Amino acid sequence: MKLFYALLVSFILCASAQADNHSSNEQSVLNALEQYQKAINSADWDAVVDLQSDTGTYQSNSDGSFHKPLAINTKSDWQKAFQKNSMTSFFYPEAISISDNVVLVRAYSEGVIGGDSPTPYRTRVTMVWITENNGWVIKSSHWSPANFGGVHRTQATDFVD
Repeated sequence: MKLFYALLVSFILCASAQADNHSSNEQSVLNALEQYQKAINSADWDAVVDLQSDTGTYQSNSDGSFHKPLAINTKSDWQKAFQKNSMTSFFYPEAISISDNVVLVRAYSEGVIGGDSPTPYRTRVTMVWITENNGWVIKSSHWSPANFGGVHRTQATDFVD
């Protein structure tokens, strides 16, 4: 009988951990998301690239441009695209396990996008994270404007072939 109760309690604890989005995969991805944002804000492009899939990423940016083709972004690509005086943060991130090695993340990203005249930035983010080389990396990301008055900032690199 003690074994039955021990199994029942174990089942309830495991089920509630999954129901509350506290699985270890989901928490690991949320930690990786935090590392990714810190790396972008500190211009640590090596860390940013390390958190993207070695086989490339699919991206849709919040600037109104079309979906990007599969790309393997380099440190140099990030250096060209980054606008000085930019600082953003993720808010209300949620991670949802799709399978053992796929996690969907959604969040809001807010802050300022720089250049010579920084402007407010607010967007909705959806990402697909996968396991690769024993770690979590981004395979796909979609950033859609959460406008307060139609604010967006097109990146100059969107028009470079």
